[in-house]
Amino acid sequence: MSPLLDYGKSKTGFDKTGPYRASFLIESVSNLRKNLQARGSDLVVRIGKVESVLSELVKAVGAEVVYAHREVSHDEVKCEEKIETRLKDEGVEVKYFWGSTLYHIDDLPFKLDEMPTNYGGFREKVKGLKIRKVVEVVDQFRGLPVAGDVEVGEIPSLSDLGLTPTPTMNQKLKKNCRTISAASNQKDGGDTGMNWLIFITKKYSSAKQNNAAPVTACTGAAA
Repeated sequence: MSPLLDYGKSKTGFDKTGPYRASFLIESVSNLRKNLQARGSDLVVRIGKVESVLSELVKAVGAEVVYAHREVSHDEVKCEEKIETRLKDEGVEVKYFWGSTLYHIDDLPFKLDEMPTNYGGFREKVKGLKIRKVVEVVDQFRGLPVAGDVEVGEIPSLSDLGLTPTPTMNQKLKKNCRTISAASNQKDGGDTGMNWLIFITKKYSSAKQNNAAPVTACTGAAA
């Protein structure tokens, strides 16, 4: 988790990530770790510059290749370039996979610079194009590499990321959040999916209200 990349200040002086969204991300990371642990693995968590952290980890475990999700936004792409440069010096290759869109980028029937500028044109171009099947979740993963004796690290708090909870944050979450837990088992008793949590934040106003108030609703389920 990179405080400078994701939790610092933008060029205009605003927080890149507020306390509500950061809390959701922290809970998501914690939930991911629990799911990996349930499948025999774990999640290594670090706070710092991504390129520096990855460089230290690949040295510790003797990795030859790093796999990552390809990003498209400006700051993340710049970060990828720094990672590639840093790991190239270590003799480590970076390989990316795509998962940001409904249609895989390699399956599009046109070049990216020829992409239609409106939805109607895009829909006609991809008409009949098959959507790739999702990768099924495996029941068991390999554990962490033995080499390097890497510690998994602690899940950060808001203060670790340079953020401070708002005074009414806990009260609003308790009042406005509704958590639904459901368990669904297969015939063999296996886990059918991953835990998920969605935060929906909506700002509303009306003619009778002078001040717009943020309303947060959250739902969660375990399947």
